[in-house]
Amino acid sequence: MFAPNWHSNAQAGGSYSYKTLTCLLLDENTDLISFGYDADYNYSRYNTAEVTNKPKEWENYYYFRNYKMAIYAREDLSDDTPIEAAGGKHLRAIVVFTRTIEFFRRELYKHFVNNGSLRKPKAPNAAKQFENFDLINATWVITVPAIWDEPAKQLMKRAALKAGINNENLVIALEPECAAIYCRQLSKSQLQIYEEEGNINHIVHPGAVLMVVDIGGK
Repeated sequence: MFAPNWHSNAQAGGSYSYKTLTCLLLDENTDLISFGYDADYNYSRYNTAEVTNKPKEWENYYYFRNYKMAIYAREDLSDDTPIEAAGGKHLRAIVVFTRTIEFFRRELYKHFVNNGSLRKPKAPNAAKQFENFDLINATWVITVPAIWDEPAKQLMKRAALKAGINNENLVIALEPECAAIYCRQLSKSQLQIYEEEGNINHIVHPGAVLMVVDIGGK
């Protein structure tokens, strides 16, 4: 199992976390610039008067923050439902979520290349090899909030397809269910608590009942 360490500020110290921000930065053509902490840092930097080396069209960039729930309980939700970006700009929901999935697909591709599971592509064939990435026998699991209705889940499926993931390889799963499955896969050492007296308490043991608490968030 691989979980990336997201850096909260790659340019000036910061800390690492297994969870990143739900932030997305797109250029004026809606092409992906960055996601997560990087998107937040880049937008904040471009939006500072003191910074002079900004991209030429940065004022036409789209910056989205905490947008995951923007499609929850929306009446007549469709691919064209507008998602609001910073500065009052809007973009179609299908574009926003497609670019988000594209980011994670590219990150996973780079991980496989870096650890040797895939050969590093050479310049003329780099784009083609990335496009053929899904020929690998893999199942893609995209987690969504348990309260999402069916239209929101279907939009995620369409966004995944546009991002290059075949429906046959895709599973839309509920976040709390995935959390419970993850807990079942933890090793014995991860399920122990050491008390001050040195005693070991097993958090989970055969026959134990798991309670998954989804405390929300953005």
